[in-house]
Amino acid sequence: MWLQSFRSAYLEAVLELLWRQWTTLGVFGQEGYSAPGPIDPEALIIATIWFGRYEPRLFDGAAEWWLKNSEWLSSTRLQKLQRGLMPPERRALAAGMEAVLPHEGPRKRKWKRLVAEGHEEPAPTDPETFFLLRDGKPLPQVGVPDPTFLRLGYLRPKLEPRRMSETVPLDRYGNLRVRLRAFFGVNSRAEIVLYLLAHESCYPRLLARQTHYAYASISAALKQMALSGLVSASRFGREVEYRIDRPRWQMFFGLSKEVVWINWALVFKALHDVWECIENLKGRTATRSILESEIRRCAGRVNVMLRSSELGFAFSKDGFGGAREYLTTFSEEVRKLFEAFGVALGGPL
Repeated sequence: MWLQSFRSAYLEAVLELLWRQWTTLGVFGQEGYSAPGPIDPEALIIATIWFGRYEPRLFDGAAEWWLKNSEWLSSTRLQKLQRGLMPPERRALAAGMEAVLPHEGPRKRKWKRLVAEGHEEPAPTDPETFFLLRDGKPLPQVGVPDPTFLRLGYLRPKLEPRRMSETVPLDRYGNLRVRLRAFFGVNSRAEIVLYLLAHESCYPRLLARQTHYAYASISAALKQMALSGLVSASRFGREVEYRIDRPRWQMFFGLSKEVVWINWALVFKALHDVWECIENLKGRTATRSILESEIRRCAGRVNVMLRSSELGFAFSKDGFGGAREYLTTFSEEVRKLFEAFGVALGGPL
């Protein structure tokens, strides 16, 4: 059946993409990330909350990376992305955070508000199994439950560091965003420079949407950076356009190839929405025409996010041989999408 085979191949492809990005960031795992566009750690954490439940080793490796490298994470950006999560997902994020971070000190205070939002909704009295088998059924519980996850309504083995992560290798292209944070600090300026390295120019409002920082923060930082003379500003009516001398900045940072911008938060949200569509169809008895209609509707929704992500990809509206072949079209385009990320699908779609 198309839906079953597509679901299996799609989940494996998403998990491989997440593994590759975490491996590039320093988690011991699969082959590293080779697709264009530097990794976004905050967006990757959100995607791991969505999909890591199907891969315990991936989820725990990401949690351990957080323990070792939280200094490179932006609590501001992560909190903004967290608002797009459902309450159970916010509880999962808070549980993973609390389980690995110290109980006191600056790092605990940095994440205090984000953790608090995970506690806003009361946890269910009957905890649900956190990790799932590939088919969506609960993974059998083994060992002592983790008290932090249990307090937030999830049942899983105790989360214990297993030395699955190292410090972030800053010489890798995929980690350019983290490298810029090491230079500018974990703030909007690192995101601004990364975006300008990939574009001829930018406007503050667009930059705020793409970087997931507040407009006021982006606008103020750009004005200050322009005072240095290293960022130029030109006014066009009510808008101010900013640009940098890209070749000089690329030479300064020793970049051997052009920087590509991808809004990973939107890409992962699109991948998650496709997954939600598949899961909603899984338990239904639907004809092929109904599946085609639902998948086409889903593709139309995610196209908005994919176009805004600057990935340069969108799903077609019709099938190769007409509307009745849309599932074939969609399958092949999903294959091409993951190939753009350096992920080859191992099974049929």
